[in-house]
Amino acid sequence: MTSWCLLEGKGRLHFVDEKAKINTYHYIDNLLPTLVEDAHALLGNNFVFHQDGAPAHGAMQTQEWLGVGR
Repeated sequence: MTSWCLLEGKGRLHFVDEKAKINTYHYIDNLLPTLVEDAHALLGNNFVFHQDGAPAHGAMQTQEWLGVGR
């Protein structure tokens, strides 16, 4: 399985072992930091971080990490 992020057509692909369970903690600890870092590097602070309805994306811990609702 491949986890990916499109950043204006540029960004790192983040490969995830096909047997890995992408739960909230894996998402926060291993994927979000580099995804957000790539977005900042390519776009500065002028970007929208869009997620789909995956449970790890909507989890309260993920939303808090992203600072949603502040």
